[in-house]
Amino acid sequence: LMEPEKLDADNTAVTDYLTELQYFRATGIRSGNNSIGKQAAMVKLTGIDGSTVERLVFGETPEDGVGRWLRTANANIVFRISEDDYKKVVSGPERFMDRQLLKFNRNSLKKLKIAFSDQTIEIIPKGDTFKCSGDIVDISQEVLESIYWSLHNLRSIQLVESFASNPTEMQLTSFGLNTPGLKITVISEEGESSTLLVGNRVENSEKVFVMQQFGHSVHLVDSFRFEDIFTSFKQ
Repeated sequence: LMEPEKLDADNTAVTDYLTELQYFRATGIRSGNNSIGKQAAMVKLTGIDGSTVERLVFGETPEDGVGRWLRTANANIVFRISEDDYKKVVSGPERFMDRQLLKFNRNSLKKLKIAFSDQTIEIIPKGDTFKCSGDIVDISQEVLESIYWSLHNLRSIQLVESFASNPTEMQLTSFGLNTPGLKITVISEEGESSTLLVGNRVENSEKVFVMQQFGHSVHLVDSFRFEDIFTSFKQ
């Protein structure tokens, strides 16, 4: 991504987007009329030499309410595409943002500090094993290993809301992030740290709301990522 403010990009998301363009397919052709109506969006593909390889111009929704009209630069034919494909192709810049919420590896990690309610545990890597200290110490190596891999390179599965500035307590209340019950802090060997706040579970879902401390975005992650943590604290 070339926009400076979007350099914090997820390479996987960019690759996935280009793959979707490569396998982009029409669902039908408009006969007897080559109008797409009012232009809604355009995707321009440019070659290495600077020449335009392709231009996809997206128009209005067809009269039957199904999909979108599309015309390419190299043809007078108007195609119909699905609404889902249209949304994928004209995704906003948030699609390409780095969704990695926790970044660490065994070699650079000093410890994981996990606070739940009024209790805290610290998980410290020791070679091929882990040491546990804090309010609960009788956690098996198998569970410590599971917690480590559940949090390792934890990624957002959906951006829920992004705030222009630091969110207020009221704005975070509906997500349970104004007073998060679970806090996970990654501390590196260099002393750098980052904290993830875990809020409410989504109603009738296996997802939970999370955000990085001092961050501006609320995300969803799978709740199973934290099951071993909750079980360890409640045992």
